[in-house]
Amino acid sequence: MKKNYSLGIASMGGSDHIEMIKRVGWNGITTDWNPSKTEAWANTAAKNGLFYQSVHSPFGKVNHMWLGGEEGDIVTKQLI
Repeated sequence: MKKNYSLGIASMGGSDHIEMIKRVGWNGITTDWNPSKTEAWANTAAKNGLFYQSVHSPFGKVNHMWLGGEEGDIVTKQLI
């Protein structure tokens, strides 16, 4: 079975940057953690035929996810 691979690159956000990523030949994007902008970035990526590969987890308390407990549960729910 032949595998197809796609290339993605980190976006600095903004529709102009996402459009540029498509023009230079990438197939997808990844972005920083910003829940207030994720939907707009996803829509711009889709409009440009790009896949939205991933969102970087927020810096700071993300390690609590691995430690468990109440704070770990909060972080895990936030990421989901």
